[in-house]
Amino acid sequence: MADALHREYLMQSRLTVPHDVARKHRKKALQQVKPVEETVKKSIKLAVIQGFSHNKSIDAGFTYLGQLIAHDLSYPLINNQSFKTALNLQTLYGSGVYSDVEALLRLQSNIQQPYEPAFNPDQSIVEAASFRYRRKLFAYDDDQLIEHVDFIRDAQQKAILKDARNDNNFIIAQITLTWMRFHNQICGYLYASKSYATAAELFKDARLLVAACYRDVVVQQYLKLMTSANMVDELLSSNRNFQMFRYKQPPILMPEFSEAAFRMGHSQVRKSYKFHETHDEFPVFSSNPETMDLRGSIDRLDSDKSIALEWRFLFRFKTDDDQTLPSSSIDHLLTPSLFHLPDDTRLVELDIEKNDLVGSCFVNAMRVSYYDCLCQQDLEKILEREGNHGTQFGNVRNLPLGLYVLLEAEILNNGKTLGPVGGRIIAEQITWAAKNIPRPPKVVMARLTDWRRQTEPDHLTIQDIITFVIGNK
Repeated sequence: MADALHREYLMQSRLTVPHDVARKHRKKALQQVKPVEETVKKSIKLAVIQGFSHNKSIDAGFTYLGQLIAHDLSYPLINNQSFKTALNLQTLYGSGVYSDVEALLRLQSNIQQPYEPAFNPDQSIVEAASFRYRRKLFAYDDDQLIEHVDFIRDAQQKAILKDARNDNNFIIAQITLTWMRFHNQICGYLYASKSYATAAELFKDARLLVAACYRDVVVQQYLKLMTSANMVDELLSSNRNFQMFRYKQPPILMPEFSEAAFRMGHSQVRKSYKFHETHDEFPVFSSNPETMDLRGSIDRLDSDKSIALEWRFLFRFKTDDDQTLPSSSIDHLLTPSLFHLPDDTRLVELDIEKNDLVGSCFVNAMRVSYYDCLCQQDLEKILEREGNHGTQFGNVRNLPLGLYVLLEAEILNNGKTLGPVGGRIIAEQITWAAKNIPRPPKVVMARLTDWRRQTEPDHLTIQDIITFVIGNK
């Protein structure tokens, strides 16, 4: 089954390079593909030897916003074996139809007093259209009350969600909860300006508006941070600026993106994270059972496992806030905490199953004439710096695309942003997925415009969303 899926996935590649050349390279790659597992393992181990550099231009929280984006775009493939995709918060809403989410909302409601109502607790329509979550206040050393929120969980501590991957770790869980709470606030905001007859109607309008805000954050903030703002603006201004994917066709999840280029988020994971002045730093995963880490499927409202979260440690709200943590640089090194994935994660299994695809699809994007690509001389800088540890990289033309994208960012942009090949793959995939979604009804967009005037900037940021949620509990 896996091999058949890989072959079908590979054939979905739709690049604008000459098709005879692409077919020739693809056939050759399939014939000569070699497992990259050992190469990746060796490059990972270099992190222990060399240590890490931080990227102060990208806040630590954007690593996990990127993880949410990856879950969103891959949701149809994971759940329906479909390559069609859209930047539409599918990872939160599923199909987006109220009847599809209604059963989930009812299941969440089985726990008594599961959440704090959005605006008007006496209005059953607002409540029926809202997500449920749990909330608790904890007092810390300075007697400051810190709000903790968590998913509704079953007896096995599994979060009741459309996409269980969003409970993989504490940070992505909190970002997901922020979008859930934002949805609830928007339900109350819409209901206050219009009387809705049913929860389904209110849910539909709220979903359209929230998804529009989400796309604005992803494209105008996240994507421009990771790639080139000029390139993103060009792609948004005209379809003719697409050079890699067939933008005229409905968007699909491209293997160059999902199996290679967007894996760059793994390199951005820090060794550890701090969320509050009274806390020590936590690793994402730890093999030591005595060490509290950030793994998911844990009831964080348990006082022994609670983590106080101040968002300013993950995202910069003030330009002079020196406590905001930077992400790790985009390079070929991974933090050792990623060696200790939880036993129940499917990440290792999926990576091993698909590592042949990573090696195969790189030929579709690597040596295209209109890119200033990484050359052999550039690669030799890495080889020289690492001595014997770098010999597994070999010739630049033999690199898997995922590894190439990391080295390109590291050498050409000092690990601060993606290079020309990786940046274009990611920018085109995300804008492609965002541009082919029907816009919300004009009446909903009018309400969106009214609210956005209150936020002042031309485009929304994740900081705006967090501020709106925290200020409208």
